[in-house]
Amino acid sequence: MSYYVYWFPDNTVLINFACVSRLDLLEEILRGRGRWTDAIADEANQSARFYPALANIARDAWLGDPIEVTDPNEIMIIERIRRAAFGGTRDKPRKHLGEAQTCP
Repeated sequence: MSYYVYWFPDNTVLINFACVSRLDLLEEILRGRGRWTDAIADEANQSARFYPALANIARDAWLGDPIEVTDPNEIMIIERIRRAAFGGTRDKPRKHLGEAQTCP
């Protein structure tokens, strides 16, 4: 049986590399194994207003297309993880969503 190991950097990791102008280093470290979820891609898109280099990630596609979770059961599990493990709240439904999406 073969399987693939993927790494899911969250927006904080992306910002940290963007701050020191080394997103290229992160891309090299990931060696094609980096992926992101739609929530992390959205966060990076919003953060690109302050860290313009983040916009290049989607353009250059080195994290691939954002993974979208559409299965209702998976969405329910992700919401439980977001709230229980990361302290997400009902009034801020996107807070910690990206991190939770990478767990199941």
